[in-house]
Amino acid sequence: MGTWRGTSVAAASVLVMLSAVSCAARGEGASVPADDNTPVGRSSPARTSQAVFGRARQGEGAARPVKVTVRLDGALGRVVTDAEGNTLYRYEGDSDDPPRSLCEDACAATWPPVPGEGAEAGPGIEPGLLGTVTRADGSTQLTLAGRPLYRYAEDDEPGSTSGHGLRGAWFAAGPDGAVAAKRPPALAAAESPELGSIVQDFEGRTLYRQGTDRRGESSCAVDCPESWQPAFPVILDEVTGVEPGRLGVLTLSGGRRQLTLDGWALYRYAGDRAPGDITGHGIDGRWFAVTPQGDTAVARELRTR
Repeated sequence: MGTWRGTSVAAASVLVMLSAVSCAARGEGASVPADDNTPVGRSSPARTSQAVFGRARQGEGAARPVKVTVRLDGALGRVVTDAEGNTLYRYEGDSDDPPRSLCEDACAATWPPVPGEGAEAGPGIEPGLLGTVTRADGSTQLTLAGRPLYRYAEDDEPGSTSGHGLRGAWFAAGPDGAVAAKRPPALAAAESPELGSIVQDFEGRTLYRQGTDRRGESSCAVDCPESWQPAFPVILDEVTGVEPGRLGVLTLSGGRRQLTLDGWALYRYAGDRAPGDITGHGIDGRWFAVTPQGDTAVARELRTR
């Protein structure tokens, strides 16, 4: 779970502020009462038949191992859900290092903890980010990047995100465990002044292929060079400029997964420091930026000779 230890100082400050304000206002511990989960200025949500149905559905799902997956939400981007489509949330009053849930008793009735036993990663979720934490009552709760996950009892249908933003402390979780928010495309074709159309990831980092690889194989399956790391799989709905049918996934040792384009394994180069950098192109005569078709990119001047 090393990917989540780099939580920003700003995020940590917000968490401390939220916990302090919450406790001072109520004069009690960090657990949030069930009636203290509505946005400021709103009355408590009505206990509609749909909401009751939502609770029943979630309670039934709690008895089964949870399969965590990702849905593309029009307002929030990539949102983590269970297999039934129920949005999974994170609470800013919790701790992720070490993982700890502070939502208990009445809070847990409104925000049912997601069971951790037997949970598995579905499409869009890195298996290594899933974990568990033991709650105060001895039950096991699922974590994502160390952050305990919850459902919201007032979400009355799959895909609902009515719990997002409540009290400024509850948020739909993104696939990296952070607060869900709109992001750039997970994979996109971009124009390079030197190479023409090439493929970049959601950070604008150039993706490469290795000339010594074979289709359907990756050097990372045996010995991945330190500066060249496998590109993560992407959600096909978040791809622009690349035909989704050309994309695939290789399973490496230890369960790691690597994105492929037209059968070729894709990599990120640690030497690229800024979006759009192509400093890895041509290294050792075997690492090359890749076109949206999966071919090796060729410098413009070479194509015009």
